[in-house]
Amino acid sequence: MSGAWLSPRIVELTRHLQACVLPKRVFSVFGKAFLVKAFSQRWIELTGSVLEPEPFYAAYYSFCTSESFEDIDQKMPADHYIRQAAADDLGHVAQLCQEFAATSVSIIP
Repeated sequence: MSGAWLSPRIVELTRHLQACVLPKRVFSVFGKAFLVKAFSQRWIELTGSVLEPEPFYAAYYSFCTSESFEDIDQKMPADHYIRQAAADDLGHVAQLCQEFAATSVSIIP
């Protein structure tokens, strides 16, 4: 994606998001690095938000299979298996993400 193509889309995206959501509610952005950087730069210009100097965590789109998964310490229970998540897993994934977020960041009043 060229900057000439991306820039007006990022501008519209951030304007629309600002119209729908209070800026203080936007505290994490996930996606391809170049898109996140473009979005963050425009969001900061538009709202005056402050960028965290270090990401809370680096997430990558990846998955493992039964063949690539290695668990050194213990065997997987017999009734468990590894597979890619599907749309039906959304509720369970959301719960895991919520639990992860709740234990990853401490807010200091």
